[in-house]
Amino acid sequence: MLYAFLQEMFGDLGDLLYTIIGVDSFSLQPTGSAREYTGLMVIHAYHMQPLGMPIAMTVAVVMAGALGAARSGISLGKSGVDPLTLYMSKFSRSQLNDVMSEFKVGY
Repeated sequence: MLYAFLQEMFGDLGDLLYTIIGVDSFSLQPTGSAREYTGLMVIHAYHMQPLGMPIAMTVAVVMAGALGAARSGISLGKSGVDPLTLYMSKFSRSQLNDVMSEFKVGY
């Protein structure tokens, strides 16, 4: 339903543009430097999203293994997840990259 509405709306817009300025067709896709900037913004937004629980659990296990610490016997919070994993699930990919960089320097 929404798709049909948008298709009709852009069809009408195309007709208006043709009537007003004689443009045969138009595109909302950015071109040139605007296209490059849009791509960079999409990549940046991806890296700023929270990691989520599955990735955070994997990272916590890998970090514990690298430190030589066992993950058994860790007290779980109300959510059933240990506090480190819960905290790291809110990290963005960029923040995780910073933490891992510091982690490598420290060792």
